[in-house]
Amino acid sequence: MKVKDIMTKHISVADVNTPIKQVAKKMKELNVGSIPVCDLQNQPVGIITDRDITTRCVSDEVKDTESVQSIMSRDLICVSPDTQIHEASRIMGENQKEDFP
Repeated sequence: MKVKDIMTKHISVADVNTPIKQVAKKMKELNVGSIPVCDLQNQPVGIITDRDITTRCVSDEVKDTESVQSIMSRDLICVSPDTQIHEASRIMGENQKEDFP
């Protein structure tokens, strides 16, 4: 089985200037825990997760009007839709971070 067989094909993205609060509302509306972040040329540059909002925004008292760029996770690891599921799982495991910087 390949990643394309199980991946979500219609996703919502935020741009780097989107306010944190707006992204949090979109997550609630879509019932998701993460939203990819794209630069102004629509290229992926990060991802914002519900954990980013909790650990980098709420606990660090970052205003929810700040842009997602200020708290998003960077250093994306990407695979092709044709990647085998077991390979994608291995890559995710190898790149899982123990804690936040």
